[in-house]
Amino acid sequence: MKTYSLNQVADITLGKKGTFLRDIQQIHYLLIKLQDDFKNIRKKHGLTQKQMADKLNVSVRTIHNLENRLEKFSIDRILDIVNEMDKKGLIGK
Repeated sequence: MKTYSLNQVADITLGKKGTFLRDIQQIHYLLIKLQDDFKNIRKKHGLTQKQMADKLNVSVRTIHNLENRLEKFSIDRILDIVNEMDKKGLIGK
């Protein structure tokens, strides 16, 4: 039986590194990871969804949808929220 490295499996399933398909798949993965991280960051700061929403000037529904991946957010929207989190000292350092 032939064995493959993780990089070889990724190349076979996602396409070679640097190709459009691979780049899109990696961006998609990072967006999913970011959504998972939102909940962890909120909990790390001991905030409820309402408190987090108030701090970021977004609706509770937005926080809920982000954390539970119930809505597909644009990259721009996620970046806006991340920038707001940075301004409020919720991430970084």
